[in-house]
Amino acid sequence: MPASGNVQTLKERVATVLDCVAVDRRLGGVLFVDLSPSGLRELAKWLNIALADGDGTGEVITLTSTESDDDLWCAPVAVVDGRFTVQPTPGPLVDLPADGPPRTIIVPDLSRASRAVIRAAVILADADTAVADRHGSHFEWQPRSRWLAACARRDLGRLSRHLLDRFVVRIDAAGLARPGRNPATLRAAFEGGRDAAFTLLDMPPSKVRGKRLSGGRLGMTKPASRQVVATVGDISAATRRDLALARTARALSYLEGNESVQVKHVREAAAVLGLAEPAGSWPATSQAASPIPPPAHSQLGALKPSPEQGAASASTGRPREPRPAAARLKAAAVPAGSFRAPDYPEIDPDSVPEYAALREPWPRRSWRGAQRGPVIGTEPTQGVSDIAFVATLLEAAKFQKIRRERRPDRGSGLLLSPADLRRYQRQPQPDTTVVLVLDHTARRAWDWSAALAPYLRWAYTRRSALIMVDFGHHGAAHELRAETYRAASVLDQRVAASLDRQPGRATPLAHALEIAIGELRRQLRRSAAPDGRVHAWFIVASDGRGNVPLEASLRDRVIAPTGREGVTDARVAAAPLQSLTAVRRIVLAPPDLTYYRGLPFDLADAMGGIVAQREP
Repeated sequence: MPASGNVQTLKERVATVLDCVAVDRRLGGVLFVDLSPSGLRELAKWLNIALADGDGTGEVITLTSTESDDDLWCAPVAVVDGRFTVQPTPGPLVDLPADGPPRTIIVPDLSRASRAVIRAAVILADADTAVADRHGSHFEWQPRSRWLAACARRDLGRLSRHLLDRFVVRIDAAGLARPGRNPATLRAAFEGGRDAAFTLLDMPPSKVRGKRLSGGRLGMTKPASRQVVATVGDISAATRRDLALARTARALSYLEGNESVQVKHVREAAAVLGLAEPAGSWPATSQAASPIPPPAHSQLGALKPSPEQGAASASTGRPREPRPAAARLKAAAVPAGSFRAPDYPEIDPDSVPEYAALREPWPRRSWRGAQRGPVIGTEPTQGVSDIAFVATLLEAAKFQKIRRERRPDRGSGLLLSPADLRRYQRQPQPDTTVVLVLDHTARRAWDWSAALAPYLRWAYTRRSALIMVDFGHHGAAHELRAETYRAASVLDQRVAASLDRQPGRATPLAHALEIAIGELRRQLRRSAAPDGRVHAWFIVASDGRGNVPLEASLRDRVIAPTGREGVTDARVAAAPLQSLTAVRRIVLAPPDLTYYRGLPFDLADAMGGIVAQREP
């Protein structure tokens, strides 16, 4: 990728990519890394003007975390002649009528999009045909909408690999900043005009003027095809990356008015997409191919049972006509290009995507707290709790004509039936919790990765909420106090940072236990039912040697020699855990303790738990 400081070069690349998407929608979605939602919307307006040949009649559809399947595919109510009527109509993702205005679909934050939006992107991003059957309606169409999305770099590794495969084209847009807003620019934006929607980004003009690339109109030469394979590398692991490169090269050649795709167009496409170009042109020299070195090992990599290898090897494919052995050896020596692992986490063996990212988590139990959380849709119900009144009335409105015919004696009100009842469908909240109390002074010669891996894996697969309590590490803001934070899942980048901290000097174990128990109680009151089942794990990774009394932690200063006061305070602070029956309590101690071996067992007895001294 070019340096973010070269703003003009970055904007030219963005304009080129959007021109290619306007010419050939089969390129798939475009993902802008670290781009603000407002900047994404301006790019969508820019693309719509290119699609509509400058008349600006295109439509921008914004998808967020609240859309359900009913919102996307089929709406039960339509507006006809200014009046609401119960009539199923195509949703915003159904490109009907075929001659309608062009649409650009934007997802401001792909990591927080609803499951319905994610499934829709996987289905439609580069599909040739689509069919939707819902509420008795059948729609068939050829998708022509373009997909643009934005995501923070820290959240890329959490995305499903199926979803990332639909957004192969990615641009580091951190440098795509707005220029200074002078009065003339703001006045032009307020007054309107063709370019007023995106003048704040100062994008270069589009090269597309109603041009569309249809299949079979532009061929690719054999050297260009081989250059695509050499640039991408191992085709078996490339998924759609080779297609994205080839289609980008095809679009660039078409915009130049050429009759075929040449090697230079493949190289231009690789530069636009931010690929590392292979050393040497086709046919290659006799240099040896060097695979991409795997990234550094991460402790969270233990969550995956069988991680894929992220190294890409050189591969050229076999042409139809036979070639001499020397030529095959020379072709096999093409150094493969590479996709940057930060922008393409699916090739990183240590990246951990969200577990079952395309499915809603299966609820382990039904309880009163399930009525909390953001609303993501509606569903039929037989009860009267959390009723969705509008959805219920709309469902009843569909059958008023036939009900009036059967019950003419009823009044003029709306006739309801138990089958009309709808309740809100809410985003599932974590029903399990893992509390990790990490004593970094206990791991001077202890690698606790293997000991913590089973509990992290359980939290990962159950999508558990995570409460982290760190203490005794180098660089702490308050050496005599513990630090705590909440994480939505183990995929939070702060978790990996907590696991890799360096040991410090002070060990405020009592303070850590006190705040950890307080956080756990608040979490259980909000998200767990006291039904006697196991809803949480309380994991303490420590040798039990607390050298900071609780009073010293609260005062943030040591008053006098402490002796065993810190150990005693830790046991007292851990005692309330015994009353929490829905919590499993584990103490992880270093396996090679030489002095004070009984302290972890004393702490476990005070907690009402056990010591897992040996690593699994």
